[in-house]
Amino acid sequence: MKRLFASISILLLSLMISSCFLSPPDKQLSPPATFPLSRTLLGYVLITDSYTQLLDRRGNDGVSLGVLRKGTILPVIERRIMSGDEKTEIWLYVAAEEKGWIRASSGQLFQTETQAKTALRTLLQGQR
Repeated sequence: MKRLFASISILLLSLMISSCFLSPPDKQLSPPATFPLSRTLLGYVLITDSYTQLLDRRGNDGVSLGVLRKGTILPVIERRIMSGDEKTEIWLYVAAEEKGWIRASSGQLFQTETQAKTALRTLLQGQR
């Protein structure tokens, strides 16, 4: 019984390994460039707080790289969730003049820059 199982395992393993080399290179599968798989950005953030700090690292011990004003639209490169003792915060790594981290609560996230610009127009109209 053990010998039969070992023989079947070796046969299956050799078939799997050989199947990787049997197809010609022009027939190999390549995934389509779908939006969620091919994008380099997670979206765009519209800063909705009056001011928010751009930090060199996420968390309370980050050093300030600058200040972002309300209405600023920035591309989002990365999103991280940090769990602390008392609360959980979401942080966004954005590309401003310098790349840095901001709290997600200081802005609104959009899939496209056009959506963020439309929201900015609405935000500015509400201030008048």
